[in-house]
Amino acid sequence: MNIHRLRALDPGPPDGPPRKVLHESAKFKALLIMLPPGGVIPPCEMSSHVIFTVIEGAVEVTVNGDPVALTDGDCLITEPATLSMRSAGGARVMGTQIH
Repeated sequence: MNIHRLRALDPGPPDGPPRKVLHESAKFKALLIMLPPGGVIPPCEMSSHVIFTVIEGAVEVTVNGDPVALTDGDCLITEPATLSMRSAGGARVMGTQIH
């Protein structure tokens, strides 16, 4: 068992990757995505189901070209798709990939 305080995790160096892997196994991967104001994750082809839950802030997730706005407490569940994400004001998002 692991407990992660998602609002308190250190994002690491500002020039480092905007995500921190919390757990990885053959069945799923959980990570914390930390986007600074104006932060962007470019389009990525995901071959697994994905769940995004906004911990704090707001993001726009684009799923196969369709933008979806998410704010604190919102959860998006998608089948395999091409995904991208951006945040105007910064955000922390829990992402889970189901293999």
